[in-house]
Amino acid sequence: MRRPAALAAIGAATALLLAGCATPTPASPPDPQLAGTWHLVQATERGTTVASGAEEITLTIGSAKNTGGSSPCSFYHASIRGGLGAIFIDAAILERGADCSDESLLHIDDQYIAALSATTVASIDDGVLVLSSPDSSLVYIKPTASSLGTLQNTTWSLVEPPNLRDSTSVRLTFGTHNELTITTSCSQSIAHYLLVEDIIILRGVQESDEGSRACTSADREARDVLTGQLTADVSAATIDGPATLVLTNRGNEQPMLWRAS
Repeated sequence: MRRPAALAAIGAATALLLAGCATPTPASPPDPQLAGTWHLVQATERGTTVASGAEEITLTIGSAKNTGGSSPCSFYHASIRGGLGAIFIDAAILERGADCSDESLLHIDDQYIAALSATTVASIDDGVLVLSSPDSSLVYIKPTASSLGTLQNTTWSLVEPPNLRDSTSVRLTFGTHNELTITTSCSQSIAHYLLVEDIIILRGVQESDEGSRACTSADREARDVLTGQLTADVSAATIDGPATLVLTNRGNEQPMLWRAS
């Protein structure tokens, strides 16, 4: 299966460690190409992954003094000077949420804000935004309309791998507001998804037992494998013919085959 261009750009960008450039003048506004809301897909610091893209982290760039977003458990404000090439961002937490009681989320939160504030270089390659410093790299994508927009208001039944199908009846339903429902005969999971070209990123999966019968151990195992496969790392999606959907996890390259229902 071909690797999407944007996905390849993400891999190339995260491997690149950029050095600082010349200091922009304090009055320079952000480059218009940076404007809009960007979603973080990977953050690294000194070669170690800080955030993998499963966390809901956004950056909205409006003007030099109207920039900010959401991190795993907080909202933040930022000022920005410069543009593509040399850039300086000063970020600070506006409000901590209740989820910050989770020390792991709080740690990601603090590391992200620190990395954002340390940014010295901005680059865009094939729609992928990279904000970097000598020690860190933040990689973002911006959701766009794509051919996979036809997934909205569609339902798909799992065909392969058969071990999941044999354990439980599994369906995917794509909603109109970036909401994906994963349904088995004994449970339901709801996640928000982003589409960028043929890349799907699922976030915030919430599970509940709402099926027509009690979940067996095989059902629970199948559900865990399925949700893990869909949410771990970035998945590529291709439509093969009018009624077949193939989802492939980037981490293990294992495809899942679905039929329209």
